[in-house]
Amino acid sequence: KPENCTTPNKEPADCISISKCQIMLDALQTRNKDAVDFAKNSQCGYDKEALVCCGSEAYPLRSNLLPDRSICGDQKGEIRIHGGNVTQIFEFPWMALLKYAFTDGSDAGFRCGGSLINNRYVLTAAHCVTLLTYLEMRLDGVRLGEWRISTATDCEEGKASSCTDPVVDLKIEEKMVHPQYTRRKGKNDIALVRLERNVEYTDFIQPICLPVSESPDLESGFKMIVAGWGATENSKYRKT
Repeated sequence: KPENCTTPNKEPADCISISKCQIMLDALQTRNKDAVDFAKNSQCGYDKEALVCCGSEAYPLRSNLLPDRSICGDQKGEIRIHGGNVTQIFEFPWMALLKYAFTDGSDAGFRCGGSLINNRYVLTAAHCVTLLTYLEMRLDGVRLGEWRISTATDCEEGKASSCTDPVVDLKIEEKMVHPQYTRRKGKNDIALVRLERNVEYTDFIQPICLPVSESPDLESGFKMIVAGWGATENSKYRKT
């Protein structure tokens, strides 16, 4: 059984032969200096060939703005596959709701979603920041820790002990749209929202993990999950 180790990115992993660490072999083939240095720093022994601490990444974290891997992507409770289904109360704690206001100051409700990526920034789509200006709306705030929009305190049915903390509503300090975003073509549809203050992580507010490698290798048929507030597979609009 491989020994446990910790990668240079502070990710728990296994110490295995470098020939069995495909993600590192692929990165080394690019001859990228960061990948080479990362491989050297990942060496954890020698047994006929180099042993490396083989995790999910082969490049160093590029910024200390990203949360530690032990913090991000943490979900409480049982996780299941989704196909337009209602989520559990502890799932996807990085989900954010974007709140809008009409130009006259009246409430325009929640119109977009995003993902918390650290304690100050939410990642969202550029059109969520810019497009609604044509509808005489403006992005006015961000809500974290939400599950069911229609209730102040959210509890799962039949589980009185499974209730959320109160939501956290924050104003926005700055909006940053990708400089090459074009509304007509829809390319580079990405933006950052800087919150008015740092947020405190809880069971219901956690950052998502972002990929740090230059080109994540997603094989055909790889299952992915999209979460948000909207219509489920039976076309019913849900507030969870």
